[in-house]
Amino acid sequence: SDLNSGGTVNFSCCTKGMEQYVAPCLISPTTGTAHLISGLYDVGGFVHTDLDTAPESSYTSPTFSGTTCIDYAELNPSKYVRVGNTTDSTIKHIGISNDTGENWYAVSDCWTPTNSDDNRCGGYVAMAADGRQHRMGAG
Repeated sequence: SDLNSGGTVNFSCCTKGMEQYVAPCLISPTTGTAHLISGLYDVGGFVHTDLDTAPESSYTSPTFSGTTCIDYAELNPSKYVRVGNTTDSTIKHIGISNDTGENWYAVSDCWTPTNSDDNRCGGYVAMAADGRQHRMGAG
């Protein structure tokens, strides 16, 4: 081939509207209408109910610049937790959903930021199997 022999090779992309994202966390729910829950840098992430169609909107309440970790309760699989980055110190770093990601609400952070780096960092999160507790660690 031209590639192996040092000849001219032309590459082209046939995809239109493709955006580059980094997905630090993905989960595949065991219940509900979502096939995939994504945590993405730059846009927060999505609940994917159809893998052949892009979701219409990303997470809200809280809205992160990037979701760094997602977990769910194994024995209560409709309950999710996510954490993420933000440059706004008034936005909480933790979001909880009790309905397989359809609705989210912000909960209090589990640490008090000591500097501007702490305000931006979402870190990691783990949810108890029954969904009654979660633990977060700064990343």
